[in-house]
Amino acid sequence: MRKTIQKVFIGLTIILTFALSGFAAERLTVNIPFDFRVGDTSLLSGAYNVELMNGRILKITSAEGRGSVFGTSIPSSGNNSEQNILVFHRYGDVYLLSEVIWAGGDQNRKLLPQRRPIELAGNSQGVRVVKLIGR
Repeated sequence: MRKTIQKVFIGLTIILTFALSGFAAERLTVNIPFDFRVGDTSLLSGAYNVELMNGRILKITSAEGRGSVFGTSIPSSGNNSEQNILVFHRYGDVYLLSEVIWAGGDQNRKLLPQRRPIELAGNSQGVRVVKLIGR
């Protein structure tokens, strides 16, 4: 009986390890010096962790525990970098997270556009691109 429980426990540990390794494949930390938006959600300036979950969902979490926001993303190619980079599109005084580039370029992701960025683009004098380096 004891050996059976031990085998079940080891099996579950192995399954859980593989499941969690695929759950959060990439992670980076960045200090964002301005308030910004992810889709329709506003976030305050500060330190954030960014994770790619299940190969498609970006999870942006405040390092101070102020909360998290999720964004659906698509693959982004052609941005091979030696550094982790967050790309923001700036419309007037509004910064929108647009893309996450991981060092090595194998997991780069663009956030799917939301209704709000389209409205901001129509009301501004143009878009500026702002890049921040993460670790």
